Amino acid sequence: MLTMLVATAFAASWCPDKMTFAEFSFTLENGKTVSICENADSTDLTYFYGVLGKPPELEYRGPLRGTIEGISGYSHDLAGFGRFGFSGPWVDVDVSQEAVAGAATARETRGFFLVMSVGCCGGEETAVLFRSGGWEFAVRIGYSRNVNPDIASELGDYSEWKLITLISPDGQNYTIR
Repeated sequence: MLTMLVATAFAASWCPDKMTFAEFSFTLENGKTVSICENADSTDLTYFYGVLGKPPELEYRGPLRGTIEGISGYSHDLAGFGRFGFSGPWVDVDVSQEAVAGAATARETRGFFLVMSVGCCGGEETAVLFRSGGWEFAVRIGYSRNVNPDIASELGDYSEWKLITLISPDGQNYTIR
């Protein structure tokens, strides 16, 4: 038991070795670790949140229900996709707008949506979205590199993020860094 606890304390992820989905495992400023893991025994993914070495505070499991790739902009949510769709010359999807709209109004998405988006001036974001208990979760990893010298204070301004955005059942937005 002590060996397992020590090994977990030094691990950077809730996932078994090489089972992280799309490199989604990081520790937030609040000391909590978020991981999205591939399951060896199924095609499901599992989201974990909490302090490593203790039971997770939140665990959510389900299949990957759809992928939206090449959409412009960052910080997308299911309701926006449901209302406005996801079209564009470089957008590739394997899920319908109706399926996303239905998930946006459900208490549970019964799985995950993967969104890979690009910025106008350089950068990209990869987000995994799901709903649980009426809350929408978006686990986001991204970077932005402003290459427009008229906008940037210094040519090539760069920022990166690893965070969770939450939308409460009553529509309030929260960010966990």
